Amino acid sequence: MRVPPMRAVPRLPTHTLVSASAAAAAILSSCILSVAPGPSLAAELGAGAVVAELGAGAVVMDRVDRVVDGDTLVLDNLGRVRLIGMNTPEVVAPAQRQGAPPQCYGPEASAATKALLPQGSLVRLETDQAPRDKYGRALAYVFREPDDTFINGRLVE
Repeated sequence: MRVPPMRAVPRLPTHTLVSASAAAAAILSSCILSVAPGPSLAAELGAGAVVAELGAGAVVMDRVDRVVDGDTLVLDNLGRVRLIGMNTPEVVAPAQRQGAPPQCYGPEASAATKALLPQGSLVRLETDQAPRDKYGRALAYVFREPDDTFINGRLVE
């Protein structure tokens, strides 16, 4: 059964998020902070594209650098992102770095997320009320582009 995406705010058109115009920057400045894009995303979106830092209720495009484990990604511009509503078994937690084995089904959870989001995948992120967790990771609903696959939902199917 497919879980419909939960949205706290209406989705913004992609062109609004990557527009370099002063009008778009003024509109978006109330909920997101613009930062310089990384080289790979800038090449994909074109010269002068604006990539946004997440804020409450933000919608932004980024590219997957790597999947850390079943519920955490590293993106080119935003860094670490935790998938909202996901809590998969640990594979790279401090205990595992000290020699403990991965938790049961941790490798399978990581493999499932890696299969959905291979390195270089373009993703759209939508935040909820809290844009970051206590560890500084961005918290987001993640959609794979261009097919609009809701990754958080696919992982619970």
